[in-house]
Amino acid sequence: MLCLRVISVGTCLFLSLCGFGAVAPHASRLKTGLAVYALGGQADERLFIPLAAKKSPPPVGKPLISDNANNTQPSLSPDGKTLVYVSDRSGRTDLYRVSLPDGVPEKLTETPTADEETPVFSPDGSSVAFASNRTGDWDIYRVNLADGVTELAVGDPGSDEVHPNFMPDGHKLLFSSNRHDRNWDIYSTTTVSGIWTRLIDSAAVERFPTVARDGTIVAFRYENSGNSDVYVMDVAARRRVRVTSHPAFDGYPVLTPDGSGLVFVSTRGAGRGLYSVNLGGSGL
Repeated sequence: MLCLRVISVGTCLFLSLCGFGAVAPHASRLKTGLAVYALGGQADERLFIPLAAKKSPPPVGKPLISDNANNTQPSLSPDGKTLVYVSDRSGRTDLYRVSLPDGVPEKLTETPTADEETPVFSPDGSSVAFASNRTGDWDIYRVNLADGVTELAVGDPGSDEVHPNFMPDGHKLLFSSNRHDRNWDIYSTTTVSGIWTRLIDSAAVERFPTVARDGTIVAFRYENSGNSDVYVMDVAARRRVRVTSHPAFDGYPVLTPDGSGLVFVSTRGAGRGLYSVNLGGSGL
């Protein structure tokens, strides 16, 4: 069982965490000072560290969603008033929406034979992008929160498109796809034209993109020769920089609000833990 909690931490990085203190491939950013995470099993609350203030120990979470289902991958609306998350309470995973702090959860998707994952709010809070395998392959969909209408945002027959993340202008989506030789790369597309651009292309596996608030930097997980590390890329120059280098697993990066650093999950310690680092690799 995983339950969702909400904490108030001031101006900090807002993370989605799932199971035993591990970071989900998803992050939620907002200005109001709420952080939502999923907690299950023997998760160590010392992992939930507000990065800006560097406080220790961290604040205690207030249970928000707690039942016998696995409730995870929370995404906060830009105004901090609504939470969308993934739950398997109906068997397969669907998206649910709840008003904070005491609303009643309601289903956003109803797909008895498919799964949904990694929801993310658009910058204006009017819609949520997510990945679903409702057609057999994984594609990215977008649900309008006003009327519940869901439409295909990114899809390609025979390949998978997952891990959506909006650029700050709300008109571009970043995502991971294995459309080219079944190798995972990071792409962008405009929500109007639907034209794909491969942002990151190499023989390695690049997945789970997250973007800085000003849209200039993308952080991602880079997998090569059986190892996973964290890289960032200058969007304009298309220049990649390695941030972590360790034989242990490093992944699921999220950029800090000011874009000067990031936080990631690593197995370099005892089990999985959260680590923060400057973009140049110092300060770990």
